[in-house]
Amino acid sequence: MTNHDVFSLGPYIVHVNENQITCLDENYPAPPKVVNVLRYLAEQHPKVVSRDELIEQIWDGNQAVGEKALTNTIWQVRQFFNHPNAEIEVIETIRKRGYKLNVTPQPVGIEKPLVQSDYTNKSLVFPLIVVASIISGVMFSLQKKVTQQDITSGVTSITKMPGSELRPVPSPDGKLLAFTSNAGGDRQLYVKTLGDENVPLQQVTFADKSPFKAVWSSDQSALYFAQKNAVSCEIVKLSLNTKEISKLANCPVKSGYNYIAISNDGKTLAFHGQEEGDPSDGIYFLDLARQNAKPTRFRCAVDCQYRDRDMAFSPDGKTLAVTQRKSKTLERIALYTLNGQELKILSQDHSDIVGLSWHPSGDYLAYGEQTADKRTGFIVNVANEQKYKIDIAGFSYPSFSNDKGIFFQKRRENYFVASYQLGDEVAISPQPLIESHFANQNAVYSKEQNKLAFLSNESGHYELWLSDQDGFNRTQLTHLNKKLRYPTWSADGTKLLVVSVVENKEDDQIYIYNLASKELTKLELRLGVVGRPIWHPNNKDLVIKQKVGGRSNLFKLDIESFELTQLTHKGAYIGNFIDPQTLIYSYGDTLWKQDLREANKRERLLSKSEFNNNYSWTRYEDKIFFKSEGQGFYTIKSYDFVSETVTPVVRIPQEQVTDSDVLSYNSKKHQLILTMRLTPQSDIKYYVPELDR
Repeated sequence: MTNHDVFSLGPYIVHVNENQITCLDENYPAPPKVVNVLRYLAEQHPKVVSRDELIEQIWDGNQAVGEKALTNTIWQVRQFFNHPNAEIEVIETIRKRGYKLNVTPQPVGIEKPLVQSDYTNKSLVFPLIVVASIISGVMFSLQKKVTQQDITSGVTSITKMPGSELRPVPSPDGKLLAFTSNAGGDRQLYVKTLGDENVPLQQVTFADKSPFKAVWSSDQSALYFAQKNAVSCEIVKLSLNTKEISKLANCPVKSGYNYIAISNDGKTLAFHGQEEGDPSDGIYFLDLARQNAKPTRFRCAVDCQYRDRDMAFSPDGKTLAVTQRKSKTLERIALYTLNGQELKILSQDHSDIVGLSWHPSGDYLAYGEQTADKRTGFIVNVANEQKYKIDIAGFSYPSFSNDKGIFFQKRRENYFVASYQLGDEVAISPQPLIESHFANQNAVYSKEQNKLAFLSNESGHYELWLSDQDGFNRTQLTHLNKKLRYPTWSADGTKLLVVSVVENKEDDQIYIYNLASKELTKLELRLGVVGRPIWHPNNKDLVIKQKVGGRSNLFKLDIESFELTQLTHKGAYIGNFIDPQTLIYSYGDTLWKQDLREANKRERLLSKSEFNNNYSWTRYEDKIFFKSEGQGFYTIKSYDFVSETVTPVVRIPQEQVTDSDVLSYNSKKHQLILTMRLTPQSDIKYYVPELDR
């Protein structure tokens, strides 16, 4: 394309000098690096542009900064072309070569031709604006009725800070907004004055304990929230005048749920906790009007069919909306009186509910839902149960204000499959292997098939996919509309297993895919949680985890008779066979080896101080590759059986990986294969839904 300052890519128009992208008459500010990358790719079209060339042109050849920045920028570029009414795949990753535009750029307006721009010229290199503060302006927002009647509404950006801002809650008078942010490194609680940008943001917590969602006292003099570190969790009250923090109750340290709500009159605090003597966690009430009041259980503490999680008081204080989980992938919203009497099931069959809030009228309830790492929102009419979809990507944790608008967090996480080349003289960071607009993860390599099996949410659910070893020729193998996990190859490469969860029970479900016949077989199991199954070396039996007597161990499962044979007896989570009689397994953040002919004898290979990760490891021949957690980072290391030595391989920032991701090894290319993620980004937005129709 002849160089222009304004050019189109399908229905999108890129304004280079204005740092702006237009679609369907809507204008969106774009980071300079996004615009510069688009312009350079447009100038080179249809040529494939290498990563090194882009780093040289856009980042002045700074490889240390450019490697990660380019990956993030390419992801951002894709988000700008994600308008719900005009979504296009604008950019294509060409494995081992680079990137190219999928759409032919066209000049817009009458422009005189320019010579190819020199991106090393400092006058053309825009100041680096923190990527995280801009991404939130990218997403395109519409609201739709479930019946597909379109309802458009403007979305306003409230925060543009680096890092992630989470759990927004407006004050009763609508003039202040409380939220958490990790902009300063550690997560802390902040208060923002709405409507006056001249008033500086106020940080209100400074402790070494992470705060969670806060709620306001009725007079706005205090905030209530849970704060937690590795050893304690507390429900506290923070005085905004004195900054004094008072402990009100305990909450479970190991639980990931730290929900909280307060009645409109400010007299009753509800929180997710677990009091001493109660066998399970749940919702508790605390009477704030009484000094030294003790928490009381809201409902069901023993043999509960559903696990109560989040909650919200109705504006009149008579009804509590509760999110309730039946299994790992099945959640509903129920309405109760405050004494625990069920009124109605308002909405069900959700995968994961992420926040809920009552409309000030009490007629509607807004909530977020997460399925396969994709977040969206809904508003439901409490009386007739009519549901409206909030078609805003990343919508979660809504909170109505007194002007009937919704504050919410817009969060986006993106996972991709990466490879790390072992043996290179010059160490480089892991490189994208399977990267797209969708999330791709948990890739495992088969030497026999020379292929990768992996999970992708391209269909809207995490399904099983297959590709060649370079990530090309991708094929979807399953269409189960479930959240699948842990793909695993049989030793001969003829079969794949994958795990799902039965939606109405706490039972894992195993599926086996035959590559030759292309048949998918479901094992009709009722064995509860099976962990991460592996294939037995005989290529017909499986090895699964079962919890017996309070301890998890590994069992061989005959997939025809479903007969179980116990293999380990002192605790085990994940296994890997060296040969049919020798099993390596993890337990207690320690790696063990056992001769299966001697049930009570085992050998410690790696201690907790070195290994410290039960789930993210793999074996190839005489080496174990494993992920070891450090302060702010993970180090992938190798353990050699012969020399009994541990060697660091690569260090990765903690926010780019998780502690339980699957590791795999490509023996033909001498590559480690792992799941990585772009740094999660979340900003707070605001919009007013059109509900009176």
